[in-house]
Amino acid sequence: MGFTFKDDKEKGRPIIGSEQRVLLKIKRVEVGMIYGHGWFSKDNYFRIRLQVVNNDHNNAVKWSWITLNPKKESMAEAKEWVNENYDKIRQKYDIYIEK
Repeated sequence: MGFTFKDDKEKGRPIIGSEQRVLLKIKRVEVGMIYGHGWFSKDNYFRIRLQVVNNDHNNAVKWSWITLNPKKESMAEAKEWVNENYDKIRQKYDIYIEK
């Protein structure tokens, strides 16, 4: 088992200058994204973000974003890395999967 990917295609004005993005899914549920450079980026790397369970009981939000350390040169490299490390990621992080 691993992550599945879905292109996230925005339409209209928001697409101008925006980053390339692919949604990460587990069992057809969005759990994160891989995103690339856009008008706001400081570099041209692709990064991986995940939705993890928020254990702060004072916060009404059930999950929060984290960004993983690897920065990859291409979307293909990022996809390959995230699936090669799927088991390690699942062991280390409590990924929020909305039901």
